[in-house]
Amino acid sequence: VPCDEILRKIFREETGDQTAVLPSFRDVERVAEHVAALANSRGGYLFFEPPLSPEDTHELETLLEEVEKALEPPLAPLLMYFTDRERQRAVFLVPESMDKPHLVSGKLLIWRGGEPQPMNRSELEGLLLGSSRRESYDSLLRPDVPLDALDSALIKLFAERTGSAPLWLGQVLEEYGLMVSGKLTNAGVILFAREPEAFVYGTEIEVTVFKDLEKQEIDVSYSIKGPILKKIEILEDTVSTYLSKIIGQEEINCFKGALREIIVNAVSHRDYGFPAPTMVRLSPESLEIWNPGKLCGGLTPQDLEKLHAPYHRNPLLARILRRMEMVKYPGAGTNFILKSADECGLPRPTFTEVQGGFLLTLELFAGGLPEVEVNERQRLLLEYLRLHREITRKEYQEMVRVSERTARHDLEELVSRGLLKKSGKGKNTRYVLP
Repeated sequence: VPCDEILRKIFREETGDQTAVLPSFRDVERVAEHVAALANSRGGYLFFEPPLSPEDTHELETLLEEVEKALEPPLAPLLMYFTDRERQRAVFLVPESMDKPHLVSGKLLIWRGGEPQPMNRSELEGLLLGSSRRESYDSLLRPDVPLDALDSALIKLFAERTGSAPLWLGQVLEEYGLMVSGKLTNAGVILFAREPEAFVYGTEIEVTVFKDLEKQEIDVSYSIKGPILKKIEILEDTVSTYLSKIIGQEEINCFKGALREIIVNAVSHRDYGFPAPTMVRLSPESLEIWNPGKLCGGLTPQDLEKLHAPYHRNPLLARILRRMEMVKYPGAGTNFILKSADECGLPRPTFTEVQGGFLLTLELFAGGLPEVEVNERQRLLLEYLRLHREITRKEYQEMVRVSERTARHDLEELVSRGLLKKSGKGKNTRYVLP
C-alpha cells in the first residue's frame, strides 16, 4: 500500500490512540509537547488540519528544526506530505524514542487518552526501568501475522545457504530468534513474508529516476516490495544498470562491492518503527539514498569516515545478513565504501542526517561542465571525460575524426586554459579533468 494512501486513511479515520490532529502548526510549544508525549510512549502520527499553501512548506521545515531543539534531548520527527481530496496536507511521523524520556520546557509528558498528559511517578518509573531492557523493533513479536504469510521457498533457500538441516522450517526461524513460541518477530516478517508491507508499513523502497534533478523532472517512479533479500537483489540490479550508463560499466564493476554494501546498510540500519519508506533517487547528477532514523549509538556522520563500533538498530536482521555473507565489514563498511570510491575514480559519498533520517549522496558529476567557450569537438571531449577517467590523443583523434595536428591543438589548448590536466610522456600521455 503506498504511503500516501496509508496516511490518507489514518487522517480520515484517526485510527488508533497514537494519532492526533492539530488545528495549526504555528504553535511550536504545543507541537513540541505532542511530539515529546508520543516519543515517550509508542510513537504515532501528528497531523495538521489546514490544507497547505505553497508558502507553508518552508514554515513546516522551520517548525521541524524548532521542535527538534525544543525537546531535551533533541528529537526530530519525520515530516511527510500527502494528498487528501486533492489538497496537500502534512504529518509528523514520531517514532518511539530510544532516548526517552524527552522533556519540553522542563515538563515530562506521556501520551494518554489521545493527548499529552503530565507523566506520573509510576509511568516515569516504568519508562526508566523499561529503557534499560528495551527490545529492538525487529525483535518485537507479531502474533497478528500468520505463518502462512511467509515465503517457505525463501526460508528453505536460507537454510540451505547457511548449512541448516531443520526438521521443519519453523525450526530455522526459532534458531535465529525470528519466531518465539510460535509467534513471528518483526524481523521474521521483514525477512521472509511474501508481502511484509501488509504488516510493517513503510518497508517498501521508493525509487525515483529523474531526467533533471534540479528541475524535478521525473522519468519514472516505482516501489520495490517483498522480502528484504529480494529487495536487495532488485535494488542492486536497478542502481547498477542505471549508473553503468552514466559512469561506465568498468567503473561500476570496480564499485560493485561497495554498492552492495551501501544497499545492505540501507535496509539493515533503517528505523522500521518509522512508517516511511527508504527513498532512492537516481539522476545524471547523483545517487541519493535516504533512510528513516538517524544514526544510533551516538554515532555522527563524521564517525563513519573512520573505524567505529558496529552498532545495530536491528540486531536480528544484521545477524541473518551476516549469515548470508551480505554484511562483510562490521564497523568498517563505510570505510570500505570510501576506499572503493577512491580506487574506482569516483567522488567519495557524503553522509548527512536530515529530516529525521540518514542520507547517503554519491555525486556523479559534482562540478558539471565549465561555463566557458569551447568548440564542439572540445565540448564533446569534456562530456566524454565526465563518464570516463582519461583519454589519449589518439583516442580523441579517432573519436572526433580530425587530423593529429588538430587533435593535439585542441588538447593543448584545453590544458593551457586549465580545463584539462596532462600526465605521462610520449605514447603514455593521458588527459583527464582537473
